[in-house]
Amino acid sequence: MALEKEISSWLKDYLLSNNLNSFIIGISGGIDSAVTSTLCAMTGCKTIVITMPIHQNPNETDRGMEHCSWLSENYKHIEVLNIDLTEAYEKFK
Repeated sequence: MALEKEISSWLKDYLLSNNLNSFIIGISGGIDSAVTSTLCAMTGCKTIVITMPIHQNPNETDRGMEHCSWLSENYKHIEVLNIDLTEAYEKFK
């Protein structure tokens, strides 16, 4: 079995054995979140991917949003959330 399938299978077993029903992954646009979210999506289980920019120019988050779109196009059970945290951050500053 290919390594990515072994990891994805382990993730699915972990999710189900702990009575959980979804993965939630923060997407930064970097390689770590892209690999993790893809492995989770490969399980066939609900995978929620979230971008949470704070004071970022929209073009700085393009790579993360492009990955979220790619996941939605290639896997079922993907939910994409984009939550701009700038206003909340300003309240606590």
